[in-house]
Amino acid sequence: MIQNIIQENIFRQIFQDHSIKIDVYLRASKTKHENYDKFRNVGYTQTYQNPIPVQALTKAVAANSLIIREIGLTESGALQLIVNDDDLEAIKLAEKLIINGVEYTPRIKALGNRFQSEKRPFNFTKVIVFILNK
Repeated sequence: MIQNIIQENIFRQIFQDHSIKIDVYLRASKTKHENYDKFRNVGYTQTYQNPIPVQALTKAVAANSLIIREIGLTESGALQLIVNDDDLEAIKLAEKLIINGVEYTPRIKALGNRFQSEKRPFNFTKVIVFILNK
């Protein structure tokens, strides 16, 4: 019991010292123009709300490990985020995340727009986010 409390305190201290701030942008509202075409994805303007700041530990994921672990996934540019469970819902609802000036998305079309997360000890969750290709 005491060992578990010590481990949790060590992990929380590491999280506090080494986590970075990421900006979470929730789903945007789209304003359609007269030349809007839903099949070509043109003719609209997206307006984002103010970003929600979230603290997370980040680790780059090698493309090889994504291909091996996630069958059918061939895209590279993924990151593992370790976030507090309180911030998980914001990331699930996010349209995009900006980490060190690079845009990421929590969903990927190769997986059927699924959200990948894995519960970790001490009320933290591991989330895999993918680079946003425009």
